Amino acid sequence: MGNLNGLYVYNEESFDPSSSGNTYIRELSGKDVKLKGPALNNSIQLEHYQNDLEFLFSSFRVLEDNEHHYSYRLLGQTDDWSKWNRSSQAQFTNLEPGSYSFEVKSKNLYGEQSPSSVFSFSIAPPWYETGWYYSAQAIFFILLIYITFTFSRGSQSQVSEILILDSTFRPSSPAFISISEKAPFLEPR
Repeated sequence: MGNLNGLYVYNEESFDPSSSGNTYIRELSGKDVKLKGPALNNSIQLEHYQNDLEFLFSSFRVLEDNEHHYSYRLLGQTDDWSKWNRSSQAQFTNLEPGSYSFEVKSKNLYGEQSPSSVFSFSIAPPWYETGWYYSAQAIFFILLIYITFTFSRGSQSQVSEILILDSTFRPSSPAFISISEKAPFLEPR
């Protein structure tokens, strides 16, 4: 067999119909994310709102393309493999923040399983669930308690001073008399 790039030879003796071939993750799609082909070779970090994902995968064997069954799992959510089926897609919704590895494998009509394909990714938490936010919140509440305690102690000492002054104040004292002479409206009734 030949084409513009050269001549290809097919050796029927080296062909093993029971070999399972490979399974490939072809596409990852979700909100504001779509990765295909080589982009799926590297792990990525998604934002917290990108937590609804769909994976498309396939396995290629020339003689039995329609006879493949797939099984997959999402490590980080479950360790169990899905039941074998012909569907070449998997959907996951409302994934929690964390690290995940999607694995998929196929088996041919002879029951031979392919090695699994793996794609790793993580979902970042929202800003209000980060360590920085919790630290800032703790500092704010500690400051709030400190300020409340400081002002409440200050007002207690002011109340104590007023009570002490009130108990030592006598209307017959010379200060009261001189003030009452100047301001007759301050006289006690």
